[in-house]
Amino acid sequence: MFRLTCLFAAGFLFVTGACFSQGTLTSEVISTGPEGTTHRLYFEADSGAEVLSIFASGEHPLAVVSTESFYQAPGIGPTLPVNGLLYPGSDLDSWFTIGEATTASVSTIGGGEWNEALLSFEDGNGFVCVGNFGGAFYLTPGSGQGVLTGSSILLGQFTSTGSISIELNVQWRPSSDDEAIESTGLLELLLPDDAGCTDSNATNYDNSASADDGSCEYSSNGFAGLDWEQVGLSNGGFPVYRVWAYLNNPNEQVVSVYGDEDAALSISSTAPFVQIEEGGVLPLGDSDQDDLVTQDS
Repeated sequence: MFRLTCLFAAGFLFVTGACFSQGTLTSEVISTGPEGTTHRLYFEADSGAEVLSIFASGEHPLAVVSTESFYQAPGIGPTLPVNGLLYPGSDLDSWFTIGEATTASVSTIGGGEWNEALLSFEDGNGFVCVGNFGGAFYLTPGSGQGVLTGSSILLGQFTSTGSISIELNVQWRPSSDDEAIESTGLLELLLPDDAGCTDSNATNYDNSASADDGSCEYSSNGFAGLDWEQVGLSNGGFPVYRVWAYLNNPNEQVVSVYGDEDAALSISSTAPFVQIEEGGVLPLGDSDQDDLVTQDS
């Protein structure tokens, strides 16, 4: 297994008597065009922090995947070490780095799966490494961190027309005088520029949106009526129906089925209902395949 020397604790990290935040991922859109939306990914920590590596191990996978392909500038690799992956060859190319790519000195090391992930990524596919040996993009000892954007440290640039899901692990230290620590399982979702509400039941549905951005809004009363379907036949050959309540608002739920003097509850049939002796008013089966669930009324 490939690992750099590190110390990690969840939530807040205590190193040499001080308390530091775990660090988070942030991102920004720097351009849009036919090749897709170009995002830059950053590690946010307290001022003075230094990132040493972006890594994968058996316990902590590294995955950068898109619902569409990644844009990779023509003629940039890959040859291992994959310099075209680490340093930008155009304003739109997709790559990993540590600090500003024009000044940071970054190398890569890993096992077979890591190297396959490098090649896959440079071909426009996702970068996924989950094997025990893992690998890392690491800052060459003695090299500069690169230019910071406030407390933000650049980790990569990714261009795609789809939605990009990121899970990665960062080895860093709060300052050059502190020990190295790990922040693992960091997540970020990068949405294309034309993302919007893709739920046709929402009041702000956008049929031109390429991905859902979580902005959907719904009416306060989403009950859209009842519907039914035949789901099979009983052992006696009688049709089995199920009745559904439809809600247009996913934030709402059915809390009761009731009848009273003002609103009757009535279920009737032109023939007797199938009733299994061991059954009851509610489904009593042990599984979805039990006859008390699939056939009983």
